Amino acid sequence: MAGFAEYEQYDALGLADLVRRKEVTPSELLEAAIERAEARNPAVNAVVMKLYDYGKKAIADGLPDAPFAACPC
Repeated sequence: MAGFAEYEQYDALGLADLVRRKEVTPSELLEAAIERAEARNPAVNAVVMKLYDYGKKAIADGLPDAPFAACPC
């Protein structure tokens, strides 16, 4: 998968730490999560409402200063 290929090597704490250290952006994390959801959803049908635009808007509007604010986990 393209984008942030190491996404699956981290748990939520690790992803949040990467954002805090500015090694990855919230947008990159969201795109990585969307890519994985789209790739796997045909087999599992777990994502029935694709509200990806809400995540993109939240990032554009500015995320709060919270421990997992940028983590699309």
